[in-house]
Amino acid sequence: MFKDDRRTRVWRVTDGRGRAWVVKRFERSPLRQRVTRWAGRHPAQRETRSNAKLRSAGVAAVPIVADGVDAEGRSWLVTPFVGPSLYHWLMRCDPAGSGADRRALTRRVGRLTGELLIRKAAHADYKASNIVLGDRLDPHLIDTGDVSTSKGLPLLASMLPMLRTLDENLRDAATYHPSPAEVTVTPRDRLRFVGAMLGAWRERGLGRPDGVQHLLRSAEFGDRV
Repeated sequence: MFKDDRRTRVWRVTDGRGRAWVVKRFERSPLRQRVTRWAGRHPAQRETRSNAKLRSAGVAAVPIVADGVDAEGRSWLVTPFVGPSLYHWLMRCDPAGSGADRRALTRRVGRLTGELLIRKAAHADYKASNIVLGDRLDPHLIDTGDVSTSKGLPLLASMLPMLRTLDENLRDAATYHPSPAEVTVTPRDRLRFVGAMLGAWRERGLGRPDGVQHLLRSAEFGDRV
């Protein structure tokens, strides 16, 4: 079981061929779910739409391969099981042997963030527990129902809330590690992350967006960003 609360229940299953899948079922009142489905505003519908848009735009999001409604009227979605979340990876990693992995992951998540932002996609719940890692530690997005279009807004207006949420979630994950001080986010982690994020923009000829000079202004970044 990955999650079980009033809103959703998420668990892993294995089929007859040994393939692993993740089932997400929405637990709100079935009557309420029927009404929101009829209006086209059910969380499952929003997640399916945003997932398809992100994937068609080239963003690494775990695909939704099946969806439906159970006998009681509760909507559900199925995605392939890709791997552990970034949150759990950080909780369990060995600081002594994960240096190269950590550096690579920092850059890859920075790039994923850049790919989202240059497409004007604002993720209201952008956190380490919503980023899952494949066999080669390739990050993929899950829970894309909270992604919305931020067209017309300055890039910084989308960026800062996302980075704050991610930063807070990473700090929280570190507190569960046996050696929290060894896995906490460092200034070097931040610089690698932002460098990769800006790199994604530069590759598309966007340069450095206006306002990025104010990004997380602190001694950890200084004038190097």
